[in-house]
Formats: sequence, C-alpha cells, structure tokens
Amino acid sequence: MRGVCAPGWSRVWLLIVDAIIPGPNRQILARVVDVTERKWAEEQLQSAMKNLRRANTELEVFANFVAHDLYEPLRKVAGYAQLLARGCQVSRNVIRMSTSPAS
Repeated sequence: MRGVCAPGWSRVWLLIVDAIIPGPNRQILARVVDVTERKWAEEQLQSAMKNLRRANTELEVFANFVAHDLYEPLRKVAGYAQLLARGCQVSRNVIRMSTSPAS
C-alpha cells in the first residue's frame, strides 16, 4: 500500500490499537504507534526478495546453459572412446582371423 504525500511532507505509517474499558462510562482507550520504520523495512525486504527471485531465475537459466555446453564435449569424448573400443575389438578379430590356420 502506498500513500501520497503533499510536497515537503513524508509518509508516516501509524498503528492504532484500541480497547473498550468496561464500566458505566464505556471509555475507549487508544494507543497510536508509529510503525514507519517497520513498514520501510518490509518494503526493503520485499524489494530484495523480488531482486533475489529474478537473480535466481537468471542463475538457473545460466546453469542450464553451461551444463549443456559442458556435457557436449563429454558426449563427444565418450563417443570417441566407444569408437576406439570397437576399433580395438575389430582389430583383434582381424588379427585373430589372419593368424588362425587356413582351412
């Protein structure tokens, strides 16, 4: 909630606590508490939380992007390792076939 102030005036938040005093006169006791600092702190906290949510969203997008970019080279290395492993097996089979006795 935002208040509008006249030029040169500042906004003040007040909390009014009242109680009815029982008795024949039915008096009302009211206490006014200036809660401007608390409201200001709450607004600062809300602003900080909004900035933190925005920063977390940006960080999550960045982390996903970086993770994808880091996994791609690992996928290629794993693919080359599989090719090498298959190549070694093929080479051994070719060597075995060439060294086996002719039928």
